[in-house]
Amino acid sequence: MTINVILIYNKNDIHEIIVQSCVLTHKIKIKEGTTMFKKWDIIIIVVLICLSFIPELVFGVIMGKNYNGTYAEVTLDGKPYKKILLSEHRGEEQIDIKTEYGYNIIEIKDTSIRIEDADCRDKICIKSGFISKPGEILVCLPHKLMIEIKGNNDDKRNIDVT
Repeated sequence: MTINVILIYNKNDIHEIIVQSCVLTHKIKIKEGTTMFKKWDIIIIVVLICLSFIPELVFGVIMGKNYNGTYAEVTLDGKPYKKILLSEHRGEEQIDIKTEYGYNIIEIKDTSIRIEDADCRDKICIKSGFISKPGEILVCLPHKLMIEIKGNNDDKRNIDVT
């Protein structure tokens, strides 16, 4: 199969590209000075980019609330295991969690919490590092462990810290 491309200039500055193959002949006309995007294409693209920031603004307002206190809620296999008050925590503390799925070592440092060690294969939960803001979550899927930071606008009396 051979393809020949011939470029011919007309008086009207229209380029004709003639592509010939053994079976098929196409004629394509391209005007000089045409652009890839038209006016409405650019307007639609700008509007879509602006709309893509709406979730960021909404979640920024929701997550940016000032809470009286923050606490970490640890759940194992979907059931509450422990609540740890973080807003007033000072120093370092470790919590060992051993279940039928394996073990996790949770480290609490000042107002942050992380999974320091685990015997799962992928160790993604360890790589996540410290979390401290309401809405952030640490998860160890093989061990069915989840640590979620929550905020509290009420008094500390509503949090049962163990």
